[in-house]
Amino acid sequence: MNAVKEDAKIGTAIALVSVLDEDDGINGVVKAVIANDPPFKLQTNYKNYYSLVVNGPLDRETVAQYTVTIVATDEGSPPLSGTAVVTVHVSDVNDNEPRFAEPVLNVYVRENGPVGVVVRT
Repeated sequence: MNAVKEDAKIGTAIALVSVLDEDDGINGVVKAVIANDPPFKLQTNYKNYYSLVVNGPLDRETVAQYTVTIVATDEGSPPLSGTAVVTVHVSDVNDNEPRFAEPVLNVYVRENGPVGVVVRT
């Protein structure tokens, strides 16, 4: 999977997830959910196909990578489940302006000082 830009809009699909269960009938009916709490959600596309979708703001300077744990459970008796882990990398966009450590610098320079002398570091 490629990285997701940190300015991706809510609702942007970033991956397609398919879940397979070879059982027949209700034993093969599967529901997938995200087990942890990342800024993503699963949307059902068709039967056992889901889109992993951006569901909250992303900020690469705060979190550069998310681990999304998806649990799929069938409706059999007893219900069986499987787990997949998807790593989502967040790529940077130019969203922060340059800034100085000190917004105002006061420097006193001697009159007739030599050329090329460092006045402040």
